[in-house]
Amino acid sequence: MSVTARLLSQTQVHGMSIQRWPGRIFALAREDGVLVVHDLAKEPAEEVSRFPLPPKEWAQGVTAVSPDGGIAVFPGPESLRAVNSAGETVWEYAHQCWEDPSSGSCAFTGGGTQLWATVPGHFEGDTYSGDEWLVLEAQTGKVLARTFLNCSALGSEHVPYSDGVHMGLSIGEGQDGAPLYWGRLDGDTITFWEVGDDDRVLLDVHPEGDGYLTVAHYQEDAAWHDFPSGVDKEGVEAPLGVSSETECWDFAGGYVDARTVLLSTTEFEETEEDGRHWLIDVDGTNRGTVEYPQPVAGYAQPLGDGTWLTTDEDGHSYRWTVA
Repeated sequence: MSVTARLLSQTQVHGMSIQRWPGRIFALAREDGVLVVHDLAKEPAEEVSRFPLPPKEWAQGVTAVSPDGGIAVFPGPESLRAVNSAGETVWEYAHQCWEDPSSGSCAFTGGGTQLWATVPGHFEGDTYSGDEWLVLEAQTGKVLARTFLNCSALGSEHVPYSDGVHMGLSIGEGQDGAPLYWGRLDGDTITFWEVGDDDRVLLDVHPEGDGYLTVAHYQEDAAWHDFPSGVDKEGVEAPLGVSSETECWDFAGGYVDARTVLLSTTEFEETEEDGRHWLIDVDGTNRGTVEYPQPVAGYAQPLGDGTWLTTDEDGHSYRWTVA
């Protein structure tokens, strides 16, 4: 079975990551020492703002841009730094040094008034406190609340829930696990909980607030979860290999719209060009591979509005929908 894709547009947005809130879809791209922010909720995409990039050692953390496009926060090895489009530092929050510079991440809530971030904890003798989860005032960097988590991140990603209140945090600890947390700010306290006993990686939240999508740590299945309980609603096993012995879901994908998701099986292929994208209904029905009218390599990035992106090696981004 297969589903035919129709090309909507092509843009020159290279090396992008996606941040999404109701009515806005930001693509963040690093180009020649500048972070360029495009709003993909517009068609064609419109440039929102530009930010000078900090030094090279800051390049690996997951950057956040405020929903109004006015502030970018870069998680660095030893601090969080908020800058405006002129490159001026708005505030900076110093912390212990990450062992791996790519460990840190941060994200704004939908209203843009709060920034959630992870920073290293501390040692008491040989005992590690666990990574620290912070909520900061977006305009000043003032810490509003903090708590320690039972984890030590090699990488992480924040995913705001569609209610504008809750924040998801997906932690990668390498072979040690992949804990997933949800939290909210209650006054000066972070109320949080870890999802289930099985390690799962958070991919996306439902565009209308009807749960969220994860992939198992070892990538053998994807599942839809109720929110806030985390109970599995539906799921789909990874398809058996067509051009390889075993095929597993990548840590890439999400909701194309409220009824369908798109997942990739690229990582385990012999070549990137052998990878495939799969369209799956939220009831678990696998509708098959996506067939494109031109060669497509790499992962797909669903946008939740009925479209998704692919990017080629020349830096061109293509926006697709179901034909």
